[in-house]
Amino acid sequence: MTLTRNLDRQMEAIRRILNGAPDSDESDPLLQGAEVVNAPPGFPRKRIFYVTLFDRYPIRDTNTHFPIRLAPLSGMRWWAFEVFNDLNQSVNVYPIGGFGDNPRSGRIGTYQTIAANTLEPIVTDDWLPWYGCRVDCSTAPTTGTLSIRLALAEA
Repeated sequence: MTLTRNLDRQMEAIRRILNGAPDSDESDPLLQGAEVVNAPPGFPRKRIFYVTLFDRYPIRDTNTHFPIRLAPLSGMRWWAFEVFNDLNQSVNVYPIGGFGDNPRSGRIGTYQTIAANTLEPIVTDDWLPWYGCRVDCSTAPTTGTLSIRLALAEA
């Protein structure tokens, strides 16, 4: 339940900032999910948002696992997954997307296999209005967890 509330707050922060809310009010708890990245002089500032899809998620089977929700890609220039596989088995990560916030949306693009106990990015140029990933393991892990964040940068 806490993860759902945190994701709701992150999504609201993204919506407010993209709709022109000021980014200087650091005390606003809805803006805590956004990180402002400074570009070189002469370039506009870009914000990067991190949306957590799986947070220390223990997998002990070979079933398909879905995120709680998808992230909106409208207004974003690029996106990438950050996968921290602390499981003792490799994990397959399948990008998914759709036209609404439905975590059971269809697969898009190609999947990547992330080795056990590694941290790897997955960069893709596939696009749908809502984006995320689903995961499965070919061999059931017995220890560890999986964490996946989606990094989004403004256009």
